[in-house]
Amino acid sequence: MVAATSSSQPPNLAFPRRLRLTHARQYQSVYGYKVRKPSGLLLVYAAPNGGIEHRLGLAIHRRVGTAVVRNRIKRLLREAFRLDRHGYPLLVNGGGADLIVQVKPHEPVEVDSYRKWLADAVSSAVREVSRREAKRGEASDREG
Repeated sequence: MVAATSSSQPPNLAFPRRLRLTHARQYQSVYGYKVRKPSGLLLVYAAPNGGIEHRLGLAIHRRVGTAVVRNRIKRLLREAFRLDRHGYPLLVNGGGADLIVQVKPHEPVEVDSYRKWLADAVSSAVREVSRREAKRGEASDREG
């Protein structure tokens, strides 16, 4: 018996290198854009990236805990992003954003908490970036 296949495939849940911030200049660009939104124990910085997908960077300070604790938190945050990235809103122009996640010192919690906090912060940050980009577009329309 052949299993029925649906025409719509499930979203790809991989976390390839193209979805990561990998260079210091990418981090500097996001921090320089100055959009940051808190949610729970997370703080998300965002900036438009000119692409069609969101990219993730993690900045976990040493004061958060030992290397073991920091690495566990990073694994959980990457997992939360990987699972939910297709559900995050895009910018108004359909583009993606570069996101940097910082955390307040805490013991690791369940991935579901990180998923909720990350979704809330990303949605809020994307709205703010979209608003800024719309303002920037209006200003350039007036000039040109």
